[in-house]
Amino acid sequence: MLTKRFAGAVMTCVALQALGLAAYTASGNAPQETFRAGVDVIEVAVGVRDSDGHPVPDLVSTDFSITDDGVAQTILGVERISLPAIARPTVSTTGPGLTVPHDVTTNEQLAEARVFVLVLDALHVAPGRNLDVKANARQFVNEHAGPRDFVAVLSPGADASATQDFTSDKALVLAAIDRFTGTKLISATEELTQFSHSAVRQRDPSDEERADRVYALSNTLEAVAAHLSRIEGRRKGLLLFSEGVDYDITDVTGKQQRYAPDVARAMGRAVDALARTNTVLYTIDPRSLTSVQNDLLAHPIFDRSPGSETTLSERDFEREVSNSVRSLRDLAQATGGFLASDKGIRRAFEQIAEDTSQYYMLRFAPDHPPSRGEFRALRVRVSRPGLTVIARHGYVMPKLDVRADDRPTSSDEMMPPRAGRGMQPRVRPGLELPERDSSRARGVPDELSALLASALPKPGLSLRVQATPFRGTDKKSEVRLVIEVLGGGLQFVERNGRAEERIELALVTVDEHGRLANGRSTSIDLRLPPGELDRVRTTGVRWLSQLELPAGRHQLRVAARALGTETSGLVTHMVDVPRFERDRLAISGVTLTSLPSVLMPTRGERWLAGSLDMPPSAAREFVRGDRVTAAFELYVPPGSRESVESSAELIGAAGGVARRLERRRSGTLQSGHTEIAFELDTGTVPSGAYVLRIAAGPAGGGEHRERLVAIQIVEPGP
Repeated sequence: MLTKRFAGAVMTCVALQALGLAAYTASGNAPQETFRAGVDVIEVAVGVRDSDGHPVPDLVSTDFSITDDGVAQTILGVERISLPAIARPTVSTTGPGLTVPHDVTTNEQLAEARVFVLVLDALHVAPGRNLDVKANARQFVNEHAGPRDFVAVLSPGADASATQDFTSDKALVLAAIDRFTGTKLISATEELTQFSHSAVRQRDPSDEERADRVYALSNTLEAVAAHLSRIEGRRKGLLLFSEGVDYDITDVTGKQQRYAPDVARAMGRAVDALARTNTVLYTIDPRSLTSVQNDLLAHPIFDRSPGSETTLSERDFEREVSNSVRSLRDLAQATGGFLASDKGIRRAFEQIAEDTSQYYMLRFAPDHPPSRGEFRALRVRVSRPGLTVIARHGYVMPKLDVRADDRPTSSDEMMPPRAGRGMQPRVRPGLELPERDSSRARGVPDELSALLASALPKPGLSLRVQATPFRGTDKKSEVRLVIEVLGGGLQFVERNGRAEERIELALVTVDEHGRLANGRSTSIDLRLPPGELDRVRTTGVRWLSQLELPAGRHQLRVAARALGTETSGLVTHMVDVPRFERDRLAISGVTLTSLPSVLMPTRGERWLAGSLDMPPSAAREFVRGDRVTAAFELYVPPGSRESVESSAELIGAAGGVARRLERRRSGTLQSGHTEIAFELDTGTVPSGAYVLRIAAGPAGGGEHRERLVAIQIVEPGP
């Protein structure tokens, strides 16, 4: 059995692994002055609403005042953040049940990005409420996460597959949500009733395990806060889907539960950590759709017959539920958030979206800096009457020597209790976080190593990344990469009649254990004659590369730097590598290209050269009238005598077939697989969002394989 201390540390590692080594600075409405958040300068995100509950957009610095422990402070700067609050589709949905994730990731237009972390607290959600949690989480993502927002899903106590790194792809987020499963213990009241045979109240039989679960949740929230602290100049939203802490923190004498002081301190540390990073915690209780009475019906443990000697009653159960609800409300309010059921789920989600979209960022330097570990009460006011101010109530200067898993033991038991079931994360043993300098993978220049340590994309130099899996060896697949640096961020220097610029690129992969590998880099030196300069500024440059990866999920990180402007950028891209079984029919990923692809200077070796006359492209938006080619490899089992047919069709927004693609060419390669290409004349269909569906299967019927790619067709510009 793990000790509480070790179990909490492992859970913290899982949280850190899930979120990666974040080092992202959001860049929205750039302020006139930049201050470093930390010991000297404090950032406070402030929401201001009018009497109708609407954000107030026209306040200036002189409208605000702030006190630190009751002492008025000088405000160094006020930045108004205004981001789109209305979610727009980030995936192509073409009919019921058909949701297709983008196969291209970009860091363009990150100024509009908001940051959300969805913590699905499996440790404190009963299995019977899995559907409620999933439905509520999906509702928020579908209705309120925008196309450029970054969303991460973390599920402490659930299967590792219910975790998703930061992504703007809703399909990936929804898939992680769908894998959530609650593992909450049975009610403490129910368990006490089952074990109680006298009029004397006994201690909670699962006391130690319940405390372990609270420590795990606390460590997870602290780990999240540590990473979100690196996202400066933004208010971050953390949505905690939980039934609350099922521990009575008022039981300070240890009558039934012995670790109440420790539990309270653990949750207090989590709140302090979140408040320091301008992360607002919102709590969503899946029981808000039911009632205590319904829970009682689900747990018919109370003997209501005359003369019953049962010492616990519905009142005990109601008190337990009330305590857990209060824990959720207290957690949220301490960071400036709220309990969603206090407002109703729909209205709560709308306000969360507004809170993270329309607010002010205040910065001040305390006249008398606090000491390490000292709590300071904050109060923000506005001079305009009739307005409501929403901001955190205080901050704690972090201690340099406090570790997330340092917890005191209870007063009546010095030995730490055992770790509870559900505390142990379901990952392979030996999980370790990479050391601070492990981001410097082999083959990566030092200048780009810091960028590649981040799990969040970085704006600046705009990139597009696309990865296509092909069958390789029995142990690893080939993953072909298209990396495009867009020309808008390049600045050329004229020398001897030519425009010169140098671009450095590097990439690494991160596996499910947080290990970095496959580091490689290249540089592209551009020396363009005058006639080619405008073309490159319009298109950019392309790097074609290749990786060998085992089947499974990998995060690909691509960093680039333009030396002319010292501008850099980072894209993170999730790669799902399938297991290509040689005794089963399979198709590779799909590579797309079109006529404008030849205009972009390209470095690297092309693939599917027998089917593609032009370099592979990461473009997924095509001007109406362009001719798009889709190519792939078809793998037929050795010795198969069945004839295999393939097809390609364009699925429209209504779910029907908008156009069948024309088969362009095919040929059998030396390795025994077939290379196939289809062509689409986009001038034959209206502009709009489509899904390209590639399918292959036996001519006489049987198991088919398919690939789906989301594309957009737009009208030509003026």
